[in-house]
Amino acid sequence: MACVLLAFNRCVDFSRADLSDTMFHGNKTWYWLLLPTGYWFAIFFFEMPVIYDSNYVTWFYDPFVSGPVHYNFDYSNPTHAINNVAVIFILCAENAFLCHNIFKLSGHLSSSIKRKRQFIIQTLIICALIVLAAAVYVYMNFFYLPPWLTIIGTLAYAANSGSPAFIYLVLNKNLRRASFSLFTENFYKVSRRSTLSSASNNVSSSFKFGNVITSDQVGATGKTGAKKQLDPPVVFLLL
Repeated sequence: MACVLLAFNRCVDFSRADLSDTMFHGNKTWYWLLLPTGYWFAIFFFEMPVIYDSNYVTWFYDPFVSGPVHYNFDYSNPTHAINNVAVIFILCAENAFLCHNIFKLSGHLSSSIKRKRQFIIQTLIICALIVLAAAVYVYMNFFYLPPWLTIIGTLAYAANSGSPAFIYLVLNKNLRRASFSLFTENFYKVSRRSTLSSASNNVSSSFKFGNVITSDQVGATGKTGAKKQLDPPVVFLLL
């Protein structure tokens, strides 16, 4: 549901900016997030759990799916099946609507062709991972699937949870540049703070252990080995 709400937010933002401001501005976003939170609690307390099976490396309704004994008990979770099927259709429709609006806003400018292509690739990859995971998880809980296909569904589910950030960084040049600038700026601040702290510690150590020399100690040495005296003495710190 969170993915569907995020796509809905983007669709409204691109099509009706004024409506988006009315619906999501300020603390209103937190109220929208109550929907998936309440939905999660309802599923957690009132539906059958989905159990992980190490033999198939995936999640099933039936906890004895890979065992020799099957009990005459209905372990199905219809809410999970309805949720996954609904996500497939709603998310595809929202992303198609979003692509349509982006094409409409950008017009026929040749400079935006590359950006359109990148956006389509990003949308297709993320949407394909979600659709693949949702479809496989519904089908394999009601019909037989070979083990390798169930593993693909699990990998798609895992990739869907962490891949969007990497997809954006690889395909979005502006986001990649902004992220690089953010990290380099923070690294520069940390390095500068470390340098200043080190210099401050050295100064404190110089005063503490008497590492203070005067100009008469730094005087140049001539051929006779005598030191040239400077008057008045000038204090130097060993940094």
